[in-house]
Amino acid sequence: QAKAAKKAASVDCMLPRPIKLELESDISDDTVIGDLLGPMDGSTFKGIVATVSKGAGSEDVQDELSEPTGLDGEMQQEREQEQEQEQEQELEVEQFLNQAYRRDNEQPTPWKFEESLRPGAGGASDLEQFEDLLEQQGHTAFYPTADLRLWKRKPLDFPEYLYVSNNYFNKGWSGHRRLKNVCCMLEWIPQMMWLKDNSKPLDKEIAEKAGHSNGNLKQKHVEEGLEEMRQQFDNAWNVLVHGEPDEMRGPLVRELVEEAFDHRLTPAELLQDLRRYGYDTRTTAQAARAAMQSKNFTDIFWNIFADGTPGKTPDTKTQDMEVDSHAVAKQGLWNIVADARHRKKQRGRYYVVLSLGEAATIRRILHAKRGKPAVEGASVGLSLRCVDTDLELASSKEFKTGHGYQKNMALSCFRFIDCSMQFTKNRLALLVQAMQVNTPYERRRWFEYMAMCKRRLISKWEDTPVALTFTLQTEFHMLFQRSLALEIRRALSSQLGGSSLLTCFKTFDSDGNGTLSPEEMWGALENLGVCSNAEEVYRFFEAMDSDHDRRVSYPEFMRFLERSAGGLGD
Repeated sequence: QAKAAKKAASVDCMLPRPIKLELESDISDDTVIGDLLGPMDGSTFKGIVATVSKGAGSEDVQDELSEPTGLDGEMQQEREQEQEQEQEQELEVEQFLNQAYRRDNEQPTPWKFEESLRPGAGGASDLEQFEDLLEQQGHTAFYPTADLRLWKRKPLDFPEYLYVSNNYFNKGWSGHRRLKNVCCMLEWIPQMMWLKDNSKPLDKEIAEKAGHSNGNLKQKHVEEGLEEMRQQFDNAWNVLVHGEPDEMRGPLVRELVEEAFDHRLTPAELLQDLRRYGYDTRTTAQAARAAMQSKNFTDIFWNIFADGTPGKTPDTKTQDMEVDSHAVAKQGLWNIVADARHRKKQRGRYYVVLSLGEAATIRRILHAKRGKPAVEGASVGLSLRCVDTDLELASSKEFKTGHGYQKNMALSCFRFIDCSMQFTKNRLALLVQAMQVNTPYERRRWFEYMAMCKRRLISKWEDTPVALTFTLQTEFHMLFQRSLALEIRRALSSQLGGSSLLTCFKTFDSDGNGTLSPEEMWGALENLGVCSNAEEVYRFFEAMDSDHDRRVSYPEFMRFLERSAGGLGD
C-alpha cells in the first residue's frame, strides 16, 4: 500500500496543468479569435477549448498507466522491433526487384488520332486490303495480341481481332519490364461499311486458327483435336441421356447450350435450332390440338408447319410448349453446339488494349466531338470501355454495337492478360474457347510469367476460377464437366427436394470429417442413380477434386455444382 501511495503521488506530480484559464486569459475576445482562425467563429473555438481542457490530465494519464510494464512490455517491444525489421526487409526486397526491371525507353510514344484510325491509312480501299496491310506492314500504334510476349518468352495464340497498343507494352523492349494494369479497351471499326459477318462452325474455325497460329497447333493435329472434342461431347451425352429413347428433350438442350455459351437462349432462338436439327415428338393432330387449347389460331399453323407462319410470331407460352415437345439425337445436339449461330463474330471489328494515358486522351476527344464524326470524312466507329465492368466511357456518333459473344470474348481475354483470377463460369467458357488452340501448360506458363511482372501482389491461382483454364484443353472438356454437374443437380433436385447443398454434403459425408473420400462419393452418386460403375465415379471425383488431394471439400463440392448464371441460391 505504501508503494501504491508513493506511485500515485508521483503520478499526480506528472499531471499536466490545466490550460483553460491560461487560454481564456490570453484569448478572450471574439475578434482576436476570428483573426486567428479565419472562417471558424469564436463560439466553435471556445467549444474546442472546453473539450480539450475537460479531457486534459485524465486520458493522457490513463494511457501512461495502461502501458505494459515488465515482461509484457519487453515482449511488446520485441514484437514491434520484429515488425519494423520485416517492413524494412520487404522494402529492401521490393527495391532489389525494381532494380531487376528496366525502365528505359518507356516514355509514351504519341500517335496521330485521325491518321491512325481512319480506314484509308496505308492506301486501303476495302476490308481485304486493310487486313493485308495490317498483316504485312502492321499498324503504327497497335499490334496483334498474339504477338504479345515478354522478353525471351513465347507468345500465346489469341483471336485475330484482338490488338495491343505499343504504349501499353512495346514488343521491341529488351530486358524484364513491369506490366501495366489493363484498365480500358477500344472497340475500333475502321469503316462501318466494311463490317462483314464472320461466324463459322466449330470445325472450320479450329482449322483456320491452326493455319494462322504461332505453331502451337499444326494443321496435322486439327483432326486429332476435333476427334478429342467429339469424344468429350460423347461423354457429356452419355452422362445426361440414359436408356431409350436415345434423345434429349428441348428443355435439357436449352440448359446444356446455356452452360456452354455466354448467353441465355430465347424460346424463339432455341426453336430455330430444334426445328433445324431435331424433331417434334408429337403427331400433327397433337400439335393442332395443343394450339386449339391455347385459343390462338395463328399458332395452329406455326405448330403444324416447321417454317412457321410468315409475318407471325407465336406467344411465349406456345413457344415453351413446342420446346417441351421437341427432341434431338446425339448428332443433332452436336450440330447445335458447333453451329455458327452461337459463335457470331464480325470482320472489320477490332478490340485494342490501351494505356491509361491513351484512354484518357481518346475519351476527351470523343467527348469534344460529341454529335460529330470522330474522324472527319470517314465513318469510323469507336467505343471506349472499362475492361473490368464493361462500362462504356465514350463512343463515336457512328458506332454500332456488335455481337455480345465477340465482345465478351475480348473482355475475357484482356482480363486474362491482366492476370485476373476471378471469372464467372460463362466467361471462363469463352476464355477456354478463345485459347483452345494452346495447350493448358502453355497457358499456365504464359500466365505465370505475366503475373511475375505485375506490380501488385499476385495471390495463388490454384484456388481461383482461372485454374480451370490450365486443366481443361477445350470447350468440350468444360462441357463434359458441366454435364456432370448438371446431372448431379437434377438428381439432387428430384430426390432431396428443398435440401440445401450443405445438408446434402453432410449426408454424403458418412464419417463426418468434412470431406468426401472416393468411397463416400461412390456411395452418394450410386444412391442418386447418377453413376453405375467405377469409371464414371472416377470421372466425377476427378472433376470435383480441383486441388488433387484425393478429397472433395465442401467449397469444391459447391463450386462444381454452381450454375453458369450464378449460384444455386441455397
